[in-house]
Amino acid sequence: MQYNHVMRQLFHAALIAALVPFAEVHAATQVTVQADRHELSLDESLALKFVIKSNANERITEPNFNAPGFEVINEYSGSYTQSLYENGQFTVSFTQELTKVLKPMKVGPQKITGIEINVGGKTFSAQPIDIMVRASGAGTPPPRGYYRGGGAGMRGAGKQQVARGKAFFLRAEISKQRAFKGEQIVVSYYLYTRVRMFNIMADKFPTLTGFLREDLEMPVMGNRLESEHVMLDGGQYSRSLLARYAVYPLKNGKLKIDPFSIKASYYAKSDVDDEADPFTQFFAQMAPRTGQSRSESLYVEVVPLPEQGKPSSFTGGVGDFSLTTAVDKYEVRANEAVNLTVKVEGKGNVAAIGEPKAKWPDTVELYESKGNAKTGKGGVGTKIFEFLLIPRVPGKVTLPQLELSFFDPIKGAYVTRKTDQIEIKVSDAAPGTAYVPVKRAGDNVAATGAGSSAQSEAVKPAEDVMYLKDPAEPGPAPGPMGLPWWRWMYWLSATGVLLFAFVAAVDKIFGRLRLLRSTRKSRLLAESKSWQKLKAAAKAARSGAPWNDVTHTYELLTGAVYDAIDRKHSIGARSLSRSELRRALVDEHGMSAENWMRLDRLLDFTETVRFASSAGVVSEIAAREQLSKWVDEGLAITKSRYAEKEVKSR
Repeated sequence: MQYNHVMRQLFHAALIAALVPFAEVHAATQVTVQADRHELSLDESLALKFVIKSNANERITEPNFNAPGFEVINEYSGSYTQSLYENGQFTVSFTQELTKVLKPMKVGPQKITGIEINVGGKTFSAQPIDIMVRASGAGTPPPRGYYRGGGAGMRGAGKQQVARGKAFFLRAEISKQRAFKGEQIVVSYYLYTRVRMFNIMADKFPTLTGFLREDLEMPVMGNRLESEHVMLDGGQYSRSLLARYAVYPLKNGKLKIDPFSIKASYYAKSDVDDEADPFTQFFAQMAPRTGQSRSESLYVEVVPLPEQGKPSSFTGGVGDFSLTTAVDKYEVRANEAVNLTVKVEGKGNVAAIGEPKAKWPDTVELYESKGNAKTGKGGVGTKIFEFLLIPRVPGKVTLPQLELSFFDPIKGAYVTRKTDQIEIKVSDAAPGTAYVPVKRAGDNVAATGAGSSAQSEAVKPAEDVMYLKDPAEPGPAPGPMGLPWWRWMYWLSATGVLLFAFVAAVDKIFGRLRLLRSTRKSRLLAESKSWQKLKAAAKAARSGAPWNDVTHTYELLTGAVYDAIDRKHSIGARSLSRSELRRALVDEHGMSAENWMRLDRLLDFTETVRFASSAGVVSEIAAREQLSKWVDEGLAITKSRYAEKEVKSR
C-alpha cells in the first residue's frame, strides 16, 4: 500500500510537469486595482493592491499613481500559478500581486488618481479611488471578504478557546498591571504563528494615550523578526517580537494599553489528513492567503506617588538609579574651564529627572549646564548632566556634594543618593589674563595706609623739628624756571607713578577684553561647529543614514536650541514645561509672539519625530526630508547664524 501511494504521487507530479508546457491560451490579461478600505483614521494604513491575471507570466512595470494626501511606507509582491483541467485540456493561470502600503498625511477626503500599470508592453489604467481619512482612532476595519480567510480581526488573543485553530494571532504582554505614576512599564507585542508567514506589515500602531512612550525595539519596521518556539494553552507556536515600548503613566487611574494590529500573507496548512502529500502541498504553496490580526486591549491601574517623606531634592524620577560624578581635570589655571559630568543610570523614567542642584563655591562660576537622556533596549536609561565651571581665584577648590532623590516603586519609598566632594587645585592665571574676583557676602573692605590715625597724630621727636634758618645763609641753587630742583623731582616722580598706574589699568582692561573675546570666540566657534555638524547630519539623513542617527540628530537639534536659550537668559530651559518656557521667554524676557510660535513649532516637530514617529504621526521620509529645514530654522531662532558669520569673518 505504501509503495502504491508513493507511485501515485510521482505519477501526479510527472503528469503536471509534462502537460503544463502545452497548456492552451483561453483567457486574456486582466488587471484589477483595489483599496482594502475607503475610510480609515490618521493612525492607520491603506493597502492599494494591483492584481494581474493572465495565461502567461507577463512582465510588469512599477505602477504609477498620484496620491498627494498619502506617502508610501512599504510595499510587497507575490505570485502564484493555478493549473486546471477543463473539457479534456489543461489550462494554466498566472497571478501576480503588487501591494503598496500608504500612510495618510492629513484628515479629510483624499483621492488617488492617475492609476496606471504596464503589463507585457500594454498600459492598463483604473478609475480614481476616493478615500475618507478621519481623526486618529475613528477608522473602520477592512471588509471581511477582502482577506481570503483571514478575518477582519481577532479578540482575546492568547486565550485557549480563541487561539486554537488560528493560523496566527497577536498578543500584548506588560511587565506589571499596577504601577505608580511615572513608573516604567514595558509593553511587548508578540506574533504567535503555526504557519509560514511573509509580508508582515504593521496596520495600526498603538497610540498609548496617557503615557509617555519610548521605543525600545521595533523589529516589525525592518521585517527582521526572530522567532522562538513556545508552548501556549497546550499548543506549540513560533513567537516573534513585533514591537516593545517603555511607557510611563502621566496620570492616575485606569489607563488603557491599546491594540497593535498587522496584515500579513501566509501559506495555510492543508485541511486533508495526509499533510505529507507532496501533490497537495505543492498546490498549497501556489495559493498564499492574506489575513489580519490585532492584540487585545489591556489595562493598567496607576496610583499616585505618596506625599509623605518626599524630599526637597525630588525632581520626578521613579525607578532605581545610581549617581556618579567625574571631572576632566584636577589641576587647572584660574579662568580656565573644568567640565563636571554627572551620570544618572538605572531602570526608570530618566528623562523626567531634573538637574541636580548645588551651591557652588563663591570662587567658582557656573558658565553653563545641559542634560541628555537615552534609554536602551532593556529599559535601562542614562541621563548625563554636564556643568561647565570656571574657577576664578587660585587655591584649593572643593566642589560640593550633588544630591538626587527618586521614588523606588519596589521599596515603596523615596531614596536619596549623594556624590563625594571633589577637590581641584587652581594655580595662577595664564600670563596676560587678569583675575576676576568673586565678591563674598559680608566681606569687609581692607584698611589701607601706613598707619592708624593715632599714629598720624603722634608728636614728632624734638630732633625732627625744623628750625628757622638764618637769612644770611645761602639757600639751595634754583633749578629751571626758578623752581627748586627738589620740586622738579617731586613732580617728575608723581607723573611717573601716574603714568605707570595708567599703563597698568589699560593693560588690565585690555587683558579682560582679550579674555572675554577669547571666551566668546571659543564659544562661537564651538557653537558654529555644532550647527555645522547638525547640517552635515541633516544632509546624511536625506542620503539614507540609519534611522537611529536621524532621531538622534533631532535630539541634538533640540539640545542646541535649549543651550542657546540658556546662554542668553539662564532660565534652565530643559527643566521647564512648554507653558513655563513661554512665560519665561515671552513675558519675562520679551521674546516676540512670532519668534515664540516658530520656536514652539520646532520643538513640537522634533519631539514628535523622537517620541511619536513610530506611531505614524510623522513619517520617516518626511522626518528625513525636513531635517535640514528645521536645522536652518533653529539657527535663525537662536541667532546662531549671525554668530557663525562673525566667527568666519575673524
